[in-house]
Amino acid sequence: MSAALQVERLEVRRGALCLLQVERLDFEPGRVHAVLGPNGTGKSTVAGAVAGLVRPGSGRIAVGGRTVFDDATWVPAHRRRVALLGQTARLF
Repeated sequence: MSAALQVERLEVRRGALCLLQVERLDFEPGRVHAVLGPNGTGKSTVAGAVAGLVRPGSGRIAVGGRTVFDDATWVPAHRRRVALLGQTARLF
């Protein structure tokens, strides 16, 4: 079974500062996955890169077998099949 989401050798930098380095993440369809860690470890940055809100400097992201980011490909957020939800519930 192929992964629904694959992240490989992902790196996000801001100038000389490396914000994130991910060697590999594979999320299989039909399973529940969690990205856990203390504040400042890059969980939101990974989610933003997958959703297309943060542009990585290098690596590869594939959603449903379709590459949405690599050295030659950038699919904008509005064309990806990924939803990013906040963690704050608001009554309106």
